[in-house]
Amino acid sequence: TYNDFNTFYLQAASNTSGGSSGSPVINIAGDVVGLNAGGKTRAASSFYLPLGRVTRALSLIQEGRDVPRGTIEAVLRHKPFDELRRLGLTESLEAEMRSADDNAVGALVVEETVPDGPGWKSLQSGDIVVRINGDLIQKFQPLEAVLDNNVGKTVDVEIQRGGKTQTYPLKVEDLHDLSPDEYVEFGQGVFHALSYQQARNHSIPVEGVYVATSGYAFRRSGIAKRSVILAIDGQPIKSLDDFYGVMKGLAHGKRVPVKYFRIKDPTHTQIGVLVVDRLWYPLTRCLRDDATGQWP
Repeated sequence: TYNDFNTFYLQAASNTSGGSSGSPVINIAGDVVGLNAGGKTRAASSFYLPLGRVTRALSLIQEGRDVPRGTIEAVLRHKPFDELRRLGLTESLEAEMRSADDNAVGALVVEETVPDGPGWKSLQSGDIVVRINGDLIQKFQPLEAVLDNNVGKTVDVEIQRGGKTQTYPLKVEDLHDLSPDEYVEFGQGVFHALSYQQARNHSIPVEGVYVATSGYAFRRSGIAKRSVILAIDGQPIKSLDDFYGVMKGLAHGKRVPVKYFRIKDPTHTQIGVLVVDRLWYPLTRCLRDDATGQWP
């Protein structure tokens, strides 16, 4: 369930304590050089997020603008050149990469893609990322820059697989759209759209409604938290709009079948019978207000 990927970290033996994540890391000259991101509990090692994309986000916020974030729903890893050769990196491409950056020690490799995401049928584990829109990409920050600048557009991703170069047009999705910012309450339970992170963790499509807290109504039906709802009363549930629309039309006391799966066992679909209860808790839908930080 570790959710950090597609980024580098700075490292130092500063032994920062828990709860300090996000705080500034200051060097001996008094300059902020990173943000505290994590540490080893059994060692003094601490890891800091570089400031490249952070300063870009800060500038946009200071200007009162939105911060676009793009994704092709793929996890990449930075691999050294000796490992890239085993994956089929050609000598000519390695020479080009080294000449483009004197400090280059490797390049980015596809590790996994999210089912039904932009790269699902195109990218494969072990593909070496070469260029995006014609620009050589060897590190995470240039990768994130080109994705963030092309949200909703199509980019040409050139990869090398087994020594052969191929190019795929991939649509850049909006990471904010894949990150839930609203929820529905029903029967003491809390429900929201399945997040990109949970989908990636369990290798399932970003689709369906996630049971964050089952509450008494769904719990009595045997539907525990961390389940994903697929259908209610025979109607497919692919989004929170679907879930809210169906639940709003169900009368108090009605018994309806609910099709779902536990997120840790996505291949095992189950059926529960929900007794609709509107006596104690009303059906409510809350959307985050980014200006106030509240959920009206």
